[in-house]
Amino acid sequence: MEDVLGPDDIKVIHDFVDPEKSKVLVKFLDSCGEPTKFKETRFERHIDNEEVRAIIQEIRDNALEAVAQYFNERELKIVKIKREHNTQLVRFSGEESLPSHVDMKRKNKWNPDITMIAYLNDNYGGGEVVFSEAKIEVKPIANSLIIFPSGMPHETKRNYPIEGLEYNYRCSVPMFFTFKVEELWK
Repeated sequence: MEDVLGPDDIKVIHDFVDPEKSKVLVKFLDSCGEPTKFKETRFERHIDNEEVRAIIQEIRDNALEAVAQYFNERELKIVKIKREHNTQLVRFSGEESLPSHVDMKRKNKWNPDITMIAYLNDNYGGGEVVFSEAKIEVKPIANSLIIFPSGMPHETKRNYPIEGLEYNYRCSVPMFFTFKVEELWK
């Protein structure tokens, strides 16, 4: 029988990203031009700006520390990173949303797939991440990190402008990993 994923499988960490570093990444995304629908830059292959690369690497490294704590809270420890699927720097346009989906379908307690998303800004309306099966909705807050199993169905609501604010983009650093874990007491 499959484990049922619920609210306890979702972790949000506030004040995760230095606000000044978030501003650097948002400014970089803005300099890339107007996205038509979805702006994606895989930093390993496409970003030449060393400052931006260093900030993304720092976010990734800090996220790995956070996910180690996430597993520790579940009485598991990371034995190794089996696979880093990719780390991205993305900007969603105001009309973009993601329908219900899973990031990776494989479910295995000892080799879990984990999604981590660092949110860089929140000066837009909408953009909530809805986990329908867990009956929880998370409003992304600037500089926060959300961690959850990649096999957990979720959708992202369309973001929209807020009166008085010109910005209408949701900027984030999504990361996807597969880990090898074991029980803490082994």
